[in-house]
Amino acid sequence: MTKSALLLASLVLLSLAAPSGAAEAPPNEKTPTALPNKKIKLKDGRTVIGFSPSGRLAAVVDKDQHVAIIELAGERDILTTTGRGAQFAPDEQKAFVLETDFSTVKAFSIASGKQESNIANQRFPILIPPDGKTLISDYEPFDGHGSEIDICDAATGKKLFILPYSGHGDAVMALSLSDDGTRLAASMQIFVGTVAFGIEPVNVWDLPSKKLLLSIQPHVTESCGHVDAISLSHDGKLLATSGCDGAFRIWDVESGKKVFEREQATFGLFSYDDTLLAFSRPKEIRLLDWRQDKYVLTLDDNAAETWTPSVVAYSKDGKTLLAGGTDGFIRIWTLPVVQPQTPKK
Repeated sequence: MTKSALLLASLVLLSLAAPSGAAEAPPNEKTPTALPNKKIKLKDGRTVIGFSPSGRLAAVVDKDQHVAIIELAGERDILTTTGRGAQFAPDEQKAFVLETDFSTVKAFSIASGKQESNIANQRFPILIPPDGKTLISDYEPFDGHGSEIDICDAATGKKLFILPYSGHGDAVMALSLSDDGTRLAASMQIFVGTVAFGIEPVNVWDLPSKKLLLSIQPHVTESCGHVDAISLSHDGKLLATSGCDGAFRIWDVESGKKVFEREQATFGLFSYDDTLLAFSRPKEIRLLDWRQDKYVLTLDDNAAETWTPSVVAYSKDGKTLLAGGTDGFIRIWTLPVVQPQTPKK
């Protein structure tokens, strides 16, 4: 298996939000339960790899290396192309698809379904800031050694600048951007052959100034140290990580201090007001008021004999949660208003 192929496999695992380590222990407290408002059956062999910010669109990939963009309301394909991964522009006017060669990103118009451009020498993961004018991606230098975080023009692919990384990783494993596009988090990994190895820091930058704000190794133990998944809170003030030790942690970006920890946990997805975390478990998703460390809502599907959430996302207005499942269904919940409690002083 090539390094690029291994990287894609790792990214798929990250989308499943499952760190290496024991599964999250079932919570003891009972919470209100909500069933999905809508279920969409995917065509055979398709798997969800992402949702658009509004929750209107889904990106799926099949076993024959074809990526499709689906309009969920009409359950119809907007476009289909060869590829391995996909990412949406914040305004949902474009979709960026990783070609099967692992080094070309194709830009498509959502309105017409037609390809607009090719951007060479780029690798997933990629991010598109709110202005839609730039592309942030993993870039492999022409000598094939190491990896860089490249910021380029989204239309032409012209490189604008490179972020210095305080590490020596072979591939960027995850990227995360604050909603205003000013803060970027990244994790890298070293490969020995096709095996992930080594302890690389997670970095957070202020993009306008290119200043490094935080560099931490959040999951170092005697036997391992790699990070499985990362995410910035929507305001960019918090960094969530999960790693080889099986723990989920939240860090304050300014101080570098740990502000929350849960052992033996899957990765928690921030709600759009950053007050709740969505944790996936077999057959359910549970919403946690993390400041009180208390579950407030369970999303499940009693009609399904067995399913596990894979890709999970909130709509940008925070009113909907979407989940791709291992059973070939997309489930959509309209969320009730959940008021997190004020932390006790």
